[in-house]
Amino acid sequence: MDADLEDLFNEVATSKTFRVTKPLADGPRKKFAITSAPRVEAPARLFDDFEMSRQERVDTLKEAVPDALYISDEALRAIQDHISWGERTRENQFEQGGIIIGEQAEDRGKAVSVVTCAISALETQGSQTYVKFDHLTWKRMLDQFDQMVATGQLNRNQKIIGWYHTHPNMSVFMSGTDMGTQRSLFYNPWNYALVLNPQQQFCGCFKGKDADIAPLVMFERARAR
Repeated sequence: MDADLEDLFNEVATSKTFRVTKPLADGPRKKFAITSAPRVEAPARLFDDFEMSRQERVDTLKEAVPDALYISDEALRAIQDHISWGERTRENQFEQGGIIIGEQAEDRGKAVSVVTCAISALETQGSQTYVKFDHLTWKRMLDQFDQMVATGQLNRNQKIIGWYHTHPNMSVFMSGTDMGTQRSLFYNPWNYALVLNPQQQFCGCFKGKDADIAPLVMFERARAR
């Protein structure tokens, strides 16, 4: 493990949602691994409870595949605002990213992942071809997640569903480095990765440890009358 990670490793591991541990000596080298929680539990809500008034598929890969990820218009807008969707800025010429928050809901006996919130990684190291979430970046995102749960902004059924990052001016796919992150941290069947090209407005959605292509469906909630 890198020396700078060793100093703050215990701090990173304090998240109430994740437990972050050192890699095994005989295992593959990686900076850290999430080895427990969020727990896989039966969905606490029904899919219909989200009262979706409108749905629209928003990924640009368009393969006809099952197991869609549903994302609220508010969460999608937060991601798009972070990466300056549809614009060319100094910041979005470099890869950017963050995590997506939501919960599992039951839809006719099947668990469906629904994203309602996104937390941006605001202090990352990156270039046009990679983004690095270091130990402090992860700690700040996990601390923000814990704080949102503690203050009631998120309910205790919500968890980190996956992550997002950009491929500036490139096609949307999972690179070898992306696959390493997915298989190390987001390997559950209900985990997803979003890859976005903000300049050309491309978006890909990928599911589970093998990053299978999945539909991304934006929804709006029914408004109270």
